[in-house]
Amino acid sequence: MRETRLALHQVLRFIPRHARAVVEIVSKKRPEVIVRRTRYAGAVVDERVLTRAFAWIPRSPALQAIVLLEGSARLWPHDGGADARMVPGDAVLLTPSDASMGRFEDATYLDLEWLPDALPRKGAIERLARVDLERASRLGEEVATGATADRTLFEQAFALFRAIGAPLGGLSAATVERAPGRPSAQDIAIAQAITAQVADLRSSATALSFGEHAGMSPRQLQRILASYFERYRMNATNWRDMRNRYRIHIAITLLSIPDLPIATIADEVGYASPAALARAFADRGLPTPGEMRAEIARMAG
Repeated sequence: MRETRLALHQVLRFIPRHARAVVEIVSKKRPEVIVRRTRYAGAVVDERVLTRAFAWIPRSPALQAIVLLEGSARLWPHDGGADARMVPGDAVLLTPSDASMGRFEDATYLDLEWLPDALPRKGAIERLARVDLERASRLGEEVATGATADRTLFEQAFALFRAIGAPLGGLSAATVERAPGRPSAQDIAIAQAITAQVADLRSSATALSFGEHAGMSPRQLQRILASYFERYRMNATNWRDMRNRYRIHIAITLLSIPDLPIATIADEVGYASPAALARAFADRGLPTPGEMRAEIARMAG
């Protein structure tokens, strides 16, 4: 018997042609819960820089538990409290999920984001128990491949995060299965179109070509995408905003690779020249790519 799909399998994967790096975010998404594996191999992602270009878009408050699988990470709460340095096996709870900034160096992490019955103190970063790293890494691989049945994946994720102290309340695979919010055929088509867009930022994609890939007319595109981004908690408001965010964020990430020429970075994300990339940075209130590269290195402390 074929399993009913419970969640959207969203793949955001960018592999540059001229650097040994990977930017990959793969999720099983529902409106009320997300299981996600994020991989920043061979690069540094510093959210303090990314959010200067594009702020995170407020969504309904959620809790987020993060388990570091590889590399290193450091999180800073917005309320000025103590930061959290993480090594593989460490786990933290963010309350709520948009109340901190992180720096991830050559890192892979697994996280669970969910809508709780009540939120703890805003802005805190709480330490959870250390995780069984082999078990967590195996779950991360299952998220990334999408081969595990959705109900089984949620059962495994909830069991792992409960074991380290995440306050999941009554959340279970059974409650997920009973709740509305299964992805539609159109949701799946949009997710596949986004995957294609992120994989090749050098392409001359347009809103029209995106809509054709997702089976939408230009008239439908704005309305349907706005609902999609809201339901699946994505940091974008429309097609152009989504594409520009990915281009700038990935360019900033590639700047953390010291020997990668700025001209190559510009080409990787679809800008005709370093000057064109610099203009795109300036439009977002950012310094030049060269200055940004130096700043990212200085922020490592």
